[in-house]
Amino acid sequence: MAPCTIKWCGNSSQTCNLKKNGITFHRFPKHPNLKEKWINATRRENWFPSVYSVICSRHFEEDCFINMKNSRRLLSSAVPTLCLPILTNNGEPKNIPDNPGPSVSSSNIWTLSAASKRKSICSESPSNYNTPITKRLCRRIIELREKVIHKNRQIKNLREKTSYLRKKITSLESKLKDLEKQHLINSGSEAPARAV
Repeated sequence: MAPCTIKWCGNSSQTCNLKKNGITFHRFPKHPNLKEKWINATRRENWFPSVYSVICSRHFEEDCFINMKNSRRLLSSAVPTLCLPILTNNGEPKNIPDNPGPSVSSSNIWTLSAASKRKSICSESPSNYNTPITKRLCRRIIELREKVIHKNRQIKNLREKTSYLRKKITSLESKLKDLEKQHLINSGSEAPARAV
């Protein structure tokens, strides 16, 4: 699986898990409005999640989870709000606390300095990325990308099926030729010859 997509988080499912660290990883929701909130929480400009993109449980409040026997599920309405990076004036992240929980102060929520705000506004094109039309187009792009991934999987499955069937046809044809050589069946549509 992919690492946590929150900028500067660094947690990965290869190194962290529920038993070892108490950390779980959650895929982006399919609902467009909720997905957009998750995308905004990653603090990545012009970035869209893939089907495999995840956010770790460090960024959700404890009451966002349903604890089960050997796992925990995220509520369908949950939005990541905890341990989000804090930018200083030079654009570097401050230290992020290791322990998530409801007692985390509001200073852990993303803040931008005036200088970094100006810098990001200047780097953008004249058209604003936060217009409703642009957001709608971004959502449409995400939906279309997911459809392409789904269709590519279908194509791959059909190719594998076709390859399997071709091999089976070749195998049956070779068996048929062997039987014809042994004169157990006549070529064409005649009835099979009796073995003497």
